[in-house]
Amino acid sequence: MTTCGTLVKIWTAAVVIAALSWTGTAVGQKIVSCCEQVTSKEVTEPITGYWIQKYNKPCVKAVM
Repeated sequence: MTTCGTLVKIWTAAVVIAALSWTGTAVGQKIVSCCEQVTSKEVTEPITGYWIQKYNKPCVKAVM
């Protein structure tokens, strides 16, 4: 028969292993929230403003 203490240890170990494997998948990956490529298509919508993105790999220099 399994005691309550043994179940707590098993669940704790399972949670720790799951947490370590989940955080280990993002190591070395950079979350990117910038333009990585540009186009020279004609703008058909009215331009109400802009901002300049500087080059910082993998982001490219762009005017948006």
